[in-house]
Amino acid sequence: MRVSVIVCTHNPYEMFFRKTLEFLKNQSVSKHEWELIIIDNNSSYLLKSVYNLSWHPNSRIIREDNIGLTNARLRGISESRGDLLLFVDDDNFLRYDYIEKAIIIADTWQHIGAFGGSQIGEFEIAPEHWAVPLLTNLAVRKVDSPKWTNVKGIFDATPFGAGLCVRAFIAKAYAERCENSIYSRSLDRSGGILLSGGDLDMVWGACDMGYGMMITPELELTHGIKAGRVEKSHLIRQIEANTMSAVILHYIHNLKIPKRSFLRNLFDKLNTFRLSGIHRLVKVAELNGAINGHRFIEELRERNRP
Repeated sequence: MRVSVIVCTHNPYEMFFRKTLEFLKNQSVSKHEWELIIIDNNSSYLLKSVYNLSWHPNSRIIREDNIGLTNARLRGISESRGDLLLFVDDDNFLRYDYIEKAIIIADTWQHIGAFGGSQIGEFEIAPEHWAVPLLTNLAVRKVDSPKWTNVKGIFDATPFGAGLCVRAFIAKAYAERCENSIYSRSLDRSGGILLSGGDLDMVWGACDMGYGMMITPELELTHGIKAGRVEKSHLIRQIEANTMSAVILHYIHNLKIPKRSFLRNLFDKLNTFRLSGIHRLVKVAELNGAINGHRFIEELRERNRP
């Protein structure tokens, strides 16, 4: 099996999810070269009773009752048989040649362990002008030229979770690391918690194993975004959560993160009063995220002291 397509979902938004499946159904590569695994992550109803996958000969819907995106991804990894794993969100609409291109890239770039491409936003309600520069926080990014690196922390060459391609042995190494790391298992969404970073934790693991990571315009998907996600309150919450996740992620991978003393926090908070409008809200969210990230790490340290 060349590719395992893993779709993790919890109570999917039906209009987007059916479109996700339709775009997978219309992929250019033969369905005998890839399998489709849908992880039903403790949805309020059984997805297999609603969604018919008879169009795909190598497909299955698997129930995972332990809530959380990391738990769903780990279940997908354990169930997969492909040499390359492709993670698709339940609001991602893959361009018709996505899987075909992913196979070619994996065969051509043997030293790349994880890669992805452009994520073009498709909005139920168009974002206001102030929100446009903040949309990377919702995994919206246009890739104009290939970029690759084997240095962790270079976000311009780091693929996001939507449409993420990872070689199976790298994903399985990540799964093993999660078994022994409470920090890795704490990342990503769980219920109403907006943490992220599990995808980057997996990708940066490729660098630890001597491989690189890459983004390329050869791969493109459309990311469906519900109206509420571009509201100011949600975007600010997402920015705070993303910053907190980044602090935890840097700690996991032994990357330098600025120390936060009481005086440093006070100084940074006072500086936010020099800003106004959305700029101030963003800066406050980033500051709170950084403080909460450090606090979270300390709490886990204390909880796990012998």
